[in-house]
Amino acid sequence: MSLNVRFSAHQGLLNGARTDSMTGIMQIRIVLLLGALCVAGIFSGLTANATPAFATKEKKACNYCHLKPSGGENWGFRGLYYHANKFSFKGFDEKKEAKKAGVKVGAMGKDAKPTKKY
Repeated sequence: MSLNVRFSAHQGLLNGARTDSMTGIMQIRIVLLLGALCVAGIFSGLTANATPAFATKEKKACNYCHLKPSGGENWGFRGLYYHANKFSFKGFDEKKEAKKAGVKVGAMGKDAKPTKKY
């Protein structure tokens, strides 16, 4: 009878240790999942806010660089220049770049889409 009791006590300890181990694994999984969600949220926020930040920095409307008034993908010649020059208009010459892109000087939005290889 005492052997059986010892076995039961030992089995209970094993089950308790197993439960603690499983709880730890679940906690790690939850922390990793929450971390991944936070990172995803940060990156989605950066993508959504990048264009307005550049427009504010440069004091220009979104369609100064983008083909759509609301911004987004698809850039005109100025946006292509800005991107290629590490997000800077340093050295930008409107007349020279417009001619190079095959568009009219002062073109905005979809009219600023390069007609030549740019």
